[in-house]
Amino acid sequence: MKRNFLLLFFLLICIDVFSQKKDISYRIKISDNRNQQYLSYDYLFKNDSLKISGLSDNGRTNVNYFSKRLKKKEQKKIVKYLSTFVKDTLNKEYFDDFFSFGAITADHFPRVIELEYRLGLSQLQTKATNCHVIRIEELFLFLNQFIPKEEVKLEFNKVDFKKSF
Repeated sequence: MKRNFLLLFFLLICIDVFSQKKDISYRIKISDNRNQQYLSYDYLFKNDSLKISGLSDNGRTNVNYFSKRLKKKEQKKIVKYLSTFVKDTLNKEYFDDFFSFGAITADHFPRVIELEYRLGLSQLQTKATNCHVIRIEELFLFLNQFIPKEEVKLEFNKVDFKKSF
């Protein structure tokens, strides 16, 4: 009886130890029109991969700009950063009016950035329209280290906007 009890106790401890190991999955999706009406860059960081795609040619052509598998070290770095990223500091939406923007044309369009991220069960969605958000810029600077091609790196400069949050 005592032996069965010890075996049961040992099994419960093993199950508890293995269940505490957390496999944290993440997904970061960024959509950016880069001040163009019919252009978009879509960034998708997902557990083990990075894919950058979008629309080109006045919205007529789907383009795959870049994709790569992320190394284990890169994956851990992203998870570590996201776990320290305080999502409560971001609002659901940021907006600056278009009065100071001047004439709006297809190639001089208000900048719209949509960000979604999930880490484990924690989720966040935010949108910045015609304004600069410091926390989003910090995230972009971090993510740029995983994007080797200069022409598709995330750009979000404060000097390009009249309003900053």
